[in-house]
Amino acid sequence: PGLARSAHRRAERRRTMTRGGAGNQKGIALLIVLAALSGISLAAILAAGNSARILGETMVVRDNVIARQAEMAALDMFGARLSLPAGASGFRLNLGRASVDVQVKSEAGKLDLNLADEATLARFFSAILGDPDRGVRMAAAVADWRDADGLTRLNGAEADDYRALGRSQGPMNGPFESVQDLISVLGVDDPLFLCVRPFMSVHAGAQIPDARFAASTVLRALGLTAQQTPDSASVIGALGARSGDVYELTTIIAVRGERPKPAIAYVVRALGNPRQPLAILDRQPAGDWERQSRDGCATLGGQERGSP
Repeated sequence: PGLARSAHRRAERRRTMTRGGAGNQKGIALLIVLAALSGISLAAILAAGNSARILGETMVVRDNVIARQAEMAALDMFGARLSLPAGASGFRLNLGRASVDVQVKSEAGKLDLNLADEATLARFFSAILGDPDRGVRMAAAVADWRDADGLTRLNGAEADDYRALGRSQGPMNGPFESVQDLISVLGVDDPLFLCVRPFMSVHAGAQIPDARFAASTVLRALGLTAQQTPDSASVIGALGARSGDVYELTTIIAVRGERPKPAIAYVVRALGNPRQPLAILDRQPAGDWERQSRDGCATLGGQERGSP
């Protein structure tokens, strides 16, 4: 009997272990199934997240393409017509989901950094700064920047003067490639650069700005006689643009459902060719140049201080 009871107990333990083992196997199987389901859910979530990201990036690319196409269409439209309605300073082009506002200014009304003589530059800077001595220095420094020699003119600045003030780069001794180069000229600080940037050009093509297209700031500084229509774009609308003329076109693009794109300033030359109406000479972010100009001028002591 004792052996029988022992055998019975051993058999019970084996059955218990077998039931426990089966239960453990079922539990393990259930965990594997849950893990697999969780893995599938996680993969699905990751896939959905990637799809949303890819979709978002695709929409951004699409909107940028739409904006770029609308921008180019607006430029081509101006190049093909070379005119504005009388009294208009620009125009709007609507193309499906995108619209482009274009402001037009003639470069001929600006002061050419490469062609204006030193006396004209001195008159302009002196009026802006309210300081004839500094105005003369600025003009001479600009002239030394663009001339081909390394000789320092009276009140000017050449490589040694730049090095003496810790500048690693001296004057280019060549033409200004962009108005942006002006900030590198010795003596030109941020307020002066911001103040005069809208009134300067490297594409005006004349020693003296054309008074028909010049801003009031330029007219007053140089003592030019204002025309009956001081707004340059209105004059363009009245006279019509001509092949070979150079213009600044500032574009502001809006795509429906999106924030307006940053303004871009183009400098273009009218070619008079229906297949290629414009040649793009320069392209850069415009920002709020007019406000920056007012703020820069307001810190100076010249005629534009505090002007609206």
